[in-house]
Amino acid sequence: MTTLSKNGQKGAKKLRIGPSILFVFVALQLVIVWHFFKQLLIDAPSIIQYPLEYSDSKKTGVKQLIASNSSYSSSHSSKLWHQSTSLPQWIQQYLDWASEQQQSLSTENWKSQRYIIMQCLTTDAHCGGTSDRLKPIPLLILLAMRSKRILYIKWTRPCQLEEFLLPPSKGYNWTMPEWLVQAIDSDETMKSRVRVSNTNIIDDVKKDIPVIRARLQTFDGGSIYFNEQFNDTNVSYESIYHDLFRILFQPSPPIQEILTRELQSVGLTPGEYATAHYRAFYGTRMPNEDKIRSTAINAVECASQLRPGGPIYFASDSQFAIQSIQQYAQQYKRPVVVIENDEPLHLDKANSTSAADYYSVFVDLYLLGMGRCGSVGMGGFGRYGLLLSYNASCWNRHSYNKQRLDCHWRDANDTIQS
Repeated sequence: MTTLSKNGQKGAKKLRIGPSILFVFVALQLVIVWHFFKQLLIDAPSIIQYPLEYSDSKKTGVKQLIASNSSYSSSHSSKLWHQSTSLPQWIQQYLDWASEQQQSLSTENWKSQRYIIMQCLTTDAHCGGTSDRLKPIPLLILLAMRSKRILYIKWTRPCQLEEFLLPPSKGYNWTMPEWLVQAIDSDETMKSRVRVSNTNIIDDVKKDIPVIRARLQTFDGGSIYFNEQFNDTNVSYESIYHDLFRILFQPSPPIQEILTRELQSVGLTPGEYATAHYRAFYGTRMPNEDKIRSTAINAVECASQLRPGGPIYFASDSQFAIQSIQQYAQQYKRPVVVIENDEPLHLDKANSTSAADYYSVFVDLYLLGMGRCGSVGMGGFGRYGLLLSYNASCWNRHSYNKQRLDCHWRDANDTIQS
């Protein structure tokens, strides 16, 4: 009995010591794991070093997915975004990730993903014009990355966006599969889990809402918020937009056919001309013909300050302004070119649902976006074209707050003519 008692005491002593040793062992393991995790954060790709608004593992973007899939660098190396020198690594990695998810998406597993759908539907009261609808793309990619969502674009108003723009063959496929559209619309369990988001989208993406329908219409297109996130880096909304647009979009065949024909007919070389845009019909008051003519000519002369001697491409929503510039160019023998189309319709205000009626809008947009330097006035369309151009930082205003800012023509020898 004494022996059993001693053995029992020894056993009890061992039991008392055991938890202490186990605690020390676990603590040491936690320290090692934390040190390893900390080193991962230091050595992680630049995507994780950019400011994030929330840090739980479900919403930290795509860093973990990319780190665990070594095939990304090789399988996506031919994609357009990997050929860009202006896009930061986190955009390239997000587009890799989103493309991977799209390929595995099916009618069985679609609910396992989350989405941002950049939409304008016939049921939407207002979507804004061309620039209002497309300007938020950098912001939406940032939010999609942070909240781990697949980005799609869906228009039905005035018609499908694919009538005008298509994903390039090696670009990002933003086209929403029709089966996914129907699945989201018809699934009763999703009705309360779909949010139509405008200016509150930055908060909405943080919530457990599987589908965010984004219809963002603000004067800056989210550029201010985007730039605030990267104010200590060389990444900016303006510096990435040129490449980003071309990674997402190429002209549809009808638009491309018109562009090719017009570029040949007027003799313009992409990146080798200045642009001037004049929106005459801004607001409700119609300007008289004298004001239209003088403002149009001033717009061209302001553009000549940016590229002395031209050539200059002039675009306007006024057919009278186009005709006035034709006469001006002929009279003074100045290299200013215009394209005679029907007056471009405003996507949000016109009633037509025929895609062909809006072709001139996208032809003008591409011709403005192929320029280098531009003069802009009222409205967002001209500034959006400048954003797509080869040098978005080279610009001036020919009018402000409906008041003309006078310029004079400058020729190739830098002399000013009145």
